[in-house]
Amino acid sequence: MNERAPFTGRAGEISLLNKKFEEAVNSKGSTIIISGEPGIGKSRLVEEFLKNIGKNSAEILRSEAIPSTVSPFIMFSKALEPYIEEPLFREQEYISFNQIFAIDRTGVLVAKSTPKDEEIDPDIFAGMFSAVQDFIRDSFSNSKAKGLGRLDYGDMKILIEHGEHLFLTAIFKGKEHPEMKKELRRTMERIEVKYGNVLERWGGKMEEVRPIQNEIRFLADRRFLVRRELEGVKLENERIKIADQILEILKSISEKNTIVLLLEDVHWADESSLFVMQYLARNILDERILIIGTLRVQEGETGQEYMEKMREEGTISDMKLEEIGKESMQKIIDELYPENSFPEDFMARIIDKSEGNPLFMIEFMRNMEEDGDIEKRDGGYVLTSEVYSIPDTLEEIVEKRLENLDMGSMMLAEYASCIGREFDKNIMVSAIESESVMRRLSSSGIVVFNDGKGEFIHGIFQEVIYNGIKPRWKQIYHRSIGRYYESEYMGREDEVIYDLARHFSYTNEYEKAFDYSLKAGEKAESTYAAEQAIGFYEQALNLLENIRDGERIKMRGEILERVGDIRMLIGDYNSAIEEYRNALDMERSPERKAVLYGRKANALEKKGDFESAMENCRTGLEILGKKTSPEKAALLIKIAWIDYRNGRYDEALRIVGDALGIAEDLDYRELIALASHTQGSIFLNRGRYDDSLKSFHRALEIREKLDDEWGMALTLNNIGNVFRTLGWMDEALRTYSRSLALMEKVGSIYGQAALHNNLGLIFHFKGDLENAVAEYEKILGITRSIGDSYGMALSLSNMGNAMEDRGELEKALEIFEEGMAIQKEIGDREGEATSLSNIGNVMHEMKRYEESIAYNSRSVEMMRGMGDPRGISQSLKNLAVSYLGAGMYAEGMKSVDEALKLSSEIGAKSIEGAACWVKAAIYRRTKEWVGSEEWFERSMEILDTDEGVDRTALAKGLYEYALLFDDVGRKDDAKKSLERSLSMFESMGMTLWADRCRKAMEELR
Repeated sequence: MNERAPFTGRAGEISLLNKKFEEAVNSKGSTIIISGEPGIGKSRLVEEFLKNIGKNSAEILRSEAIPSTVSPFIMFSKALEPYIEEPLFREQEYISFNQIFAIDRTGVLVAKSTPKDEEIDPDIFAGMFSAVQDFIRDSFSNSKAKGLGRLDYGDMKILIEHGEHLFLTAIFKGKEHPEMKKELRRTMERIEVKYGNVLERWGGKMEEVRPIQNEIRFLADRRFLVRRELEGVKLENERIKIADQILEILKSISEKNTIVLLLEDVHWADESSLFVMQYLARNILDERILIIGTLRVQEGETGQEYMEKMREEGTISDMKLEEIGKESMQKIIDELYPENSFPEDFMARIIDKSEGNPLFMIEFMRNMEEDGDIEKRDGGYVLTSEVYSIPDTLEEIVEKRLENLDMGSMMLAEYASCIGREFDKNIMVSAIESESVMRRLSSSGIVVFNDGKGEFIHGIFQEVIYNGIKPRWKQIYHRSIGRYYESEYMGREDEVIYDLARHFSYTNEYEKAFDYSLKAGEKAESTYAAEQAIGFYEQALNLLENIRDGERIKMRGEILERVGDIRMLIGDYNSAIEEYRNALDMERSPERKAVLYGRKANALEKKGDFESAMENCRTGLEILGKKTSPEKAALLIKIAWIDYRNGRYDEALRIVGDALGIAEDLDYRELIALASHTQGSIFLNRGRYDDSLKSFHRALEIREKLDDEWGMALTLNNIGNVFRTLGWMDEALRTYSRSLALMEKVGSIYGQAALHNNLGLIFHFKGDLENAVAEYEKILGITRSIGDSYGMALSLSNMGNAMEDRGELEKALEIFEEGMAIQKEIGDREGEATSLSNIGNVMHEMKRYEESIAYNSRSVEMMRGMGDPRGISQSLKNLAVSYLGAGMYAEGMKSVDEALKLSSEIGAKSIEGAACWVKAAIYRRTKEWVGSEEWFERSMEILDTDEGVDRTALAKGLYEYALLFDDVGRKDDAKKSLERSLSMFESMGMTLWADRCRKAMEELR
C-alpha cells in the first residue's frame, strides 16, 4: 500500500483558496473557515494548498487548538513563537520579599538575604531591624505569642514567623499575596526540622549556619503574582490590547512576504484565542494576510458561537467540505493499492459505507491489510477474504486499528494522549526508556515523531485513545506527566503552571492539585483569560472537598469572591451575585462582609436593579456600625452614585459629602480622590460649575500624586466636560487632549474613542466642522476595528449632527438611520431614542412636519419607558418644535410646558433655556406678543451668560427673538439680534441657519 493517500476531488476548493491567496498578495486580506466532519479532508486540503503556493511565496504560520488546552491565547502564542522574543502579553507584576533575615532568641542575626535589585537603605534597615528585635524579645517573653506576627514600618510590611529556635522575618512593599505567609512558614518549618539541632548549640560561628543562608536565599528568589484589581476594568479593552499586539506582529512579518496563518480545529480554541481571531478577521482586510481556520461542524459550543458572530459581521467566508464523489473515492483506492483486483461489489460497499469520508475508507482498508484480508501478490493487491464487516463510525474503525498495537505501544499511546495531540518526545522518554517501543508506535502510523516532537496523525486517534483509558491508568499517567513537569521546571513552575494544574487535577494528590489550580487561576486572571481563570478557581473549589488542611479550607470565601469578580468582568452579573452571596456565608470579618456587599451592589447596579443595590450597600453599612473605615466611605460613594444615576442629586451630594469626610479623617487618598471625582460629576449635572471644577481639580491633584494615570485621564475628561458646558472651548480642547494622551498611554481603547468624540464636539462647537468630522471618523475607525457597535452608533450620530449643521440634510438622514439600525440591533434603547429625535429634527428642517412629529413622539415614549428625566425633557422640547412647524400650537405648548417643568427640576439649563424660546415662539405665532417677549427674556437670562450654557440653543433663540422684534416693528433690535445670531452660526459652521439669518436680514431691508 502507498503510505501517502492521494489528493483528489477538491479542485473547486483549491481554486478558491488560491484566489483568496492572490487577493492577500494584493493587500486584500481575508479569513476563510473550512468546516466539515472529522476525516472529511480539511487538513489535507490545506496541506495541498500550502504545497501548491510554496514556502517562497508566503510566510506560513500554523497552530492548532486541542480539547485539553488550558493556556490562554495558545493558538497565537504557538503560531508566533518563532517570530517573537517576548511573551505576547505581560502578566501583572510580581512581588518578592525585599529582605529576609533569621534572628535567634537573643535577637542576634543568623542569616539574611536580599535580591540584588532590592537593596534597602542601611539606615532604614537598621531602624526596621531594631523594631523587629524589640518585637521578638516581647514575643519570647510572652508564652502566648505564637504564629505569624505583623509589623508596619513606613511603607514596608514585615511578616514574622515564630519558630522554636529563631524568628524568620520577611520585608516587602506593596500588596500581599496569600502565598507569601505560607512560604515563610514552610521555610521556617524546613529550617527547624533540618537545622534545629545546630541552632540549639550554635555559638555564633557563621559557617555552622550557612545552610540556613541558602534556605532563605531560595525564598528571596521566589516571585508572587500580584493580583489585578478588576473593578472598573473592561475585559474587551484588555483583550484588544493583546489582539492589537498580535496584529502588529503579523503586519510587520507581512511587510516581507504574504502571510498564511493556519489555525486548525478552532472549535476547540480557548475564548481568548477566539477573541483575537475575531479581531484579526475584522482588521486584516487591507493587509497581506490570509487566515485559514478549520472547524468541525457541531463541536465546541464556544467556537461555534464565535464563528456565528464573525458571520454576522461579514468578516469570514465559509467553505463547507461535503463528501467527495464516488469517482474520487475510487481513485484514492486505486492509488493507495495500485494494480488491485478488488471485486466491484467490495469496492462499492466500502465507498457507499464511507459516505464520501476519505479517512473512514482509508483507515478501514488499513485495518483489513493489517488483518491479512488484503495482500500484495504478483505486483498487485487482492482481497483474500470474503468475510468482513464495515463499522458504522470512524471511531469504531480507529478502535479496531488500535487492537493491532502491542501492549507497550498501546500504553505509550495512552500516555501520549494524556498530553494532547502534540507532545514533547522528552516526556515520552521519561515514561519509558525503551526506544524500541517508541519505534514500534511510530511504525504503526498512528503517531509520527519529528524534531523532538510527537503528534497523532489525526485528532480522532488521540480522542479515541484518551477516552478509552481506564480511570486508574489515567490517574497514573497524569501523575507521571505532572511529576515530569515538576522535575524539569523546579523553581520556575510558573512557566508550566497550567499543565501542572491540569495533570494533578486527575490525581488524588488533592493538596498539590489545589495549590496548582489556584496559581493557574491567578495567572489566567492576570492575563484577562477570564473563562480559564474561572475554570481553574472552580477546580480548586471542588478539590477542597477532599482536603482537610485548615488553612486551605479558609480560602474558600476568597476564591468565591475572585470568581465573582471575574464573572462581573465578563458581564455574568447573576452568577457574580451568587458567588458573592456564597462568599458572604463564609466570611466573619465585618470589613470583608462590607466589601462583599459592595461588590454585590455593583453587580445589581449593572443589572439596573438600583433598589436592591442600595439595599446591599445599606446592609454593609449596618454591619460596619458607627466605626469609621475605608469600607464605609466606599459604600457611601456607591450609594451616592446610585442616587445620582436616579436623579436624586441633592441626596447624592449629601451622602458623597459624608463619604468624603470619612476619607479625609482617615487620610485615605484614593477614596478622597474618588469621592471628589463623584462629587464633581454631581455638581456638573446640577449646573454648579465652580464647585464641580473645584472637586475635579482636587481629585486630579491627588491622582497625580498617586501616579494614577487612569484616574487622571477620567478626571481630566470630566474637567473638559465642565469647560465645554461653560463654553470655554479652548480650555476644553487642551484638557481633552491631555486626557487623550493619558488614555493612549494606559492603552484604553474605549477611553481614546470617548476622547476623540469629545474633541469632535469641541471642533463642532467652534464651527470647525472639517476637524469635527475627522475626529468622528477616527472614532468610527476605532470602534469598527474593535467591533464596538455602541461606539459606532455614537460616532454616526455625531457625524449626522455635523451634516445637519452643514445643511446636508439628506446625508444627515442617511447617517442617523444607519446609526439607529445598529442601536436597534444591540438593544441600545437610549441611543435609539436619541436617534429618533435626531431624525425628527431633520424631518422638521425638511418641512416634513408630520413625520417629524411621529419620530419625536416615539422618542418621548421611549425616554419615558426608561425613566430618563433629561432625555424626556430634551425629546419633549424637540417634539414641541415639530408641533410649532406644523402649526399645532396647543399640542406644542403642552409638550414645552412639560419639558420646562422637568428640565427645571433636574437643573438642565441648556434644555430649559431652549424650551423657553420654543414657548416664546409659539406665543409669537399666536400673536401673544407680551407672553412671547416675556419667555424670550427668560430664555436669554438662562442662555446668554458668560458661562455660555449652549451656544447653539442661544443662537437659535436669538434668531427667533429677532422675528418677534420684526413682528412688533422693532427693526433695529431685530437687526442686532440677527447680526449676533448670524455671527454665531457662521462661527459654528451651521450653514443652514446662517442662510436663514441672511434671508431674514434681507427681508428687514
